[in-house]
Amino acid sequence: MHAAAVVDTERVDGRDIPRSLAPARWVLDQADAQFGDLGDWGYMAIETPQGPGFVDASIHPYDPSRDLVRIALQVADIVEEDRYTVSSITAGVDLPTVWLPGAPFDTPLRADGLRGVANVNARLKPDVREDARAQQFTVFIAEAATPGDAMHLHSWALVAGTHAAVSVVNGTLLCLAIARSFVADVESYETTEAMARFQMPFAEALVSSSE
Repeated sequence: MHAAAVVDTERVDGRDIPRSLAPARWVLDQADAQFGDLGDWGYMAIETPQGPGFVDASIHPYDPSRDLVRIALQVADIVEEDRYTVSSITAGVDLPTVWLPGAPFDTPLRADGLRGVANVNARLKPDVREDARAQQFTVFIAEAATPGDAMHLHSWALVAGTHAAVSVVNGTLLCLAIARSFVADVESYETTEAMARFQMPFAEALVSSSE
């Protein structure tokens, strides 16, 4: 017999409980004023080939005309077929200029017409390398207002920085993957040259999204 779970109110933040219950409450269609919209609790409802699902939702402006989450799900499959395990998919995120080394220092990205950004975060599989926990792998899927805006982001991403990167663009859509070690004195697993293996699969994901 399993022991009953006990909530230690001195160790648990009570706000975590309603957040974890929000998806179930939404599914049961019993949301009331206390729970509010799913977005209030950091979730977005989506449709997948397997049925309804949820992804995390951040606080940044998000009004794309294309289904960026659908593309993110395709990207997640590509990443998991490689050497990574996807840890999260989030809609409504930021695209920090640190990943765009060529961006003018005083140019806010929103001024360049970003309609929305989703991302996929993944972890290097532990059997690939001993320092797998020190490795970051993030893919940003962004929709710009115009193809010219998307090309600006693409060209800025291609300037060499302190991280490895691969970027593809299709019309107003950009897919940018970055990788690095975030621990001092630990070498990055990926290089920009090695990450070129993702270029074709990511490009195909952008093309298929418009079909």
